[in-house]
Amino acid sequence: MSLNYHELLRALLPELALVVGALVVLGVDLVAGRGRTAAERLRRSVALGLLSLAAAGYGTMAAGHGGPVFGGVFTLDSLASAVRLGVLGLAVLTLGLMPG
Repeated sequence: MSLNYHELLRALLPELALVVGALVVLGVDLVAGRGRTAAERLRRSVALGLLSLAAAGYGTMAAGHGGPVFGGVFTLDSLASAVRLGVLGLAVLTLGLMPG
């Protein structure tokens, strides 16, 4: 059983991009959001969220359909890519429903 961590990191790049993006949104709002109106903070948060969703979409397309990853623990196939892209599309629609 070969455990290739580089392969696992590449396979989980979309999820990692979303987690890092969420942390960046929270950090930027905490640090740079003081003294700003709610509409300005919301626009900045949506823009950063869309950027992280774009990075996750790129990661999904770059991961490809490599088959089993990390000793068969995780499998990349066309269904996994379609579900990832569907969830990312729903997240974009959710950001589009934000007021402001």
